[in-house]
Amino acid sequence: MPKFISTLVPKAKVLSVSGVECLSPFNLRGLFSIGKALNACEFDLLYAFHNDAMALLFFNGKSLCEIHQSHEIIGIGNEFNKSFRGFVGKLKLKIKSYLLLIGIKRSLFTFAVSKQLVEFFINKGVDSKKIEYLPHGVNLEIFDPDKNLVSARLNKVSSEKFAIVYTGWVSEKRGQKIMLDGLMALLRLTKNVHLIIVGCEKNQLVELKKYVDDHGMASNTTLFGRLDYLEMPEIIKRANVCLSFLEPNASYSMSPPQKIFEYFAMGKPVIANNLPTHTDYIKTDLNGIILDSLEVKNFTEAVLAMMKSDRYVEMSQCALESSRSYDIKIIERRLFAKIEELLNA
Repeated sequence: MPKFISTLVPKAKVLSVSGVECLSPFNLRGLFSIGKALNACEFDLLYAFHNDAMALLFFNGKSLCEIHQSHEIIGIGNEFNKSFRGFVGKLKLKIKSYLLLIGIKRSLFTFAVSKQLVEFFINKGVDSKKIEYLPHGVNLEIFDPDKNLVSARLNKVSSEKFAIVYTGWVSEKRGQKIMLDGLMALLRLTKNVHLIIVGCEKNQLVELKKYVDDHGMASNTTLFGRLDYLEMPEIIKRANVCLSFLEPNASYSMSPPQKIFEYFAMGKPVIANNLPTHTDYIKTDLNGIILDSLEVKNFTEAVLAMMKSDRYVEMSQCALESSRSYDIKIIERRLFAKIEELLNA
C-alpha cells in the first residue's frame, strides 16, 4: 500500500492508495489508478521521494520531489534485488529508470541531497531553475555529545581501547572487507583497538561473527544487527573515530551517506575513502582522514595516525562545528520556504 505523505504544512492530509501492489513500471494500470486517486483528492502539494516519482506520471497537480540517491535512475539497481539481474532484468531497470526520470521532470520543483546529483539531473534534462541542492540534515537535539549517553550494549567494550565505529548498511560495497581485514592488521601492531559495527543483516551477522572468531578477534570486536535509530547517538558517542566506506561507482559518487553528519554531530572525526560525496564534507587533518584508496594499508595507517595525533581534540571540535551547517532546523526552514513559495505560485 503506497503512502503519499505531506505533513510539512498546516492542515496537511495523508493519502493512502490501496489496491495497487507497488509502484511498478510494468503496472501502468496501477500507476494510472494512483494518479487518478491523487487527482481526485483535495490537497495543495504532493511531496514525493525519488523512488515514488512514477506516481507523478498521471498526476496533474503541484508536486515537490526530493532525491536522496540515484541507484534507480542510473540503472544499477539494488544489489539484493534478483528481479533486476540478467538481460531481462537490466531492460526492466532501464524502463524503470526512464519512467522515474519522467516523473521527476513533471515535478514542479526538485531537491537533491548533493551538488553532484543536481548536476547529474540537469544533464538528464531537468530544468536548472527547478532543482536545488538541499543537504542531509541531522537532529542536533538527538545527536548531542553533551548528553549523558551510556549504552548498555557497550558495557563490555573497555574504555581504554580506541573505539572504531561504523553504522549503517553493511556490505562488501560499503567496506565490510577493509574493516575486518584492517582490524586484523591493526591487532598485529596493537591490541588497544576495538571495532564496533552496527547494521548487519542476520545472515551477515553470522558470516562476520565466524570471520571474527576464526581470526581470534572476538575480544576486539562488537557486532550488532539493525538497532533502533535513537540508539545511534549512544553507540557513536563511544567512538574515538568513525568510518564511512563506499565502493567507487556512479551512484555512491553522487549520494552522500547520512552517517557522516551524525558522526560530526557527536564530535567524531571520520575516516573515509576518496569519493566526492566524502571529500565535500571530510577534510584530512581537519575533521577526519581521506584514504587515497580502499586498501588495508591505508586504513591501518589512518587509524594509527588518529590514535597518535596531537590534533585529535582539534579534529573532534572541527567535526562538531562541521555539523552545525546541517542542523535539521536550518534544512527544514529552507524546505518550508520553498513549499510556501510553491503554494503561493
